[in-house]
Amino acid sequence: VFQRRVNGSIDFFRNWTSYKEGFGELHHEFWLGNDKLYYLTNQGNYTLRIDLVDRRGSSYFAKYDLFRINDENDMYRLSELGAFSGTAKSSSNGELNMCLLLYGYMDGWVGGGGVDGWLNG
Repeated sequence: VFQRRVNGSIDFFRNWTSYKEGFGELHHEFWLGNDKLYYLTNQGNYTLRIDLVDRRGSSYFAKYDLFRINDENDMYRLSELGAFSGTAKSSSNGELNMCLLLYGYMDGWVGGGGVDGWLNG
């Protein structure tokens, strides 16, 4: 688990350093930290699974069979994203130029193109 959103009790609109180092509590609102996520995803092959619940209470998931990011020098850019499966709409569109969800860098969210929703709530 590198991110958990439960009830919105912790503000995820944070600066670069907060996302780099991580914040929150593992069993509650939580972000592991981009440095740790970079280290972990570059030690082997990992699957990314995203579980979502919409405002109506419907559940969806997205699964990618490979997930890897680059380091801070490359803005934690998504470097590998494998094949998609799941019940949620894939929002990657095959773009590997996306950066992880970062606020406070270049005056806003860093990411690729338009999105249908924000994972950070």
